[in-house]
Amino acid sequence: MASLIASISNILQDIFSVVLLLFSLFYCFRKYNPVYMRSLPIYSIGNVLANFFNRFYPDTRPVVNIIFTAFELVYFVYFLTRVIKSGTVKKLVWVLTGLFLSNDIYHVAKKDFKENLGLPEVYECIILIIPCMVYFREILLKPKIAELRKEPSFWMVTGILFYFFLLIPTLFISSYFQYKKMDDVAEAFYSVNNYSQLISYILFIKAMRCRRKEPF
Repeated sequence: MASLIASISNILQDIFSVVLLLFSLFYCFRKYNPVYMRSLPIYSIGNVLANFFNRFYPDTRPVVNIIFTAFELVYFVYFLTRVIKSGTVKKLVWVLTGLFLSNDIYHVAKKDFKENLGLPEVYECIILIIPCMVYFREILLKPKIAELRKEPSFWMVTGILFYFFLLIPTLFISSYFQYKKMDDVAEAFYSVNNYSQLISYILFIKAMRCRRKEPF
């Protein structure tokens, strides 16, 4: 049963990642979308490629996960620093990202590709949650709040925060069952991550379809 849940979530995640790519290619370059949205196809392509290698070349999974996690972090940090105003927070998240990447480079140099479910992803979550919270704080402090349902950045940041906030407890629970040598249960709990990612994809698609020329 646990393996079935994981398999279904993987299939859905693969399908929705392709759907996200198609939407990004179709919508992100339209004139009414702000410039920061036009980079989303880059993330979508990287996501599809990572899923492809993980499904069809499972032996490469540890390497692919290291590379994609670093790519994903850099992309979302780039995006978030485009939509927040705090210069201090921008510098902070880039410094934290640099430290994260330095750790990745160290493990790659040592050819230490052992799959480690947990801490690196938790660090990634923390780094990304910080600018997401700052974004919402800046919205609330504005004298005039924009019409958020038409604001692409609002839906994008909501999707990022939703996914990475839920990823933290998912990682800890999965790591616990992995430690107990209950790998099937650990995989099933980790698959919750795929379902939350599907919701974040839907929010990203919503962002692409907003018709506002300027960011808030």
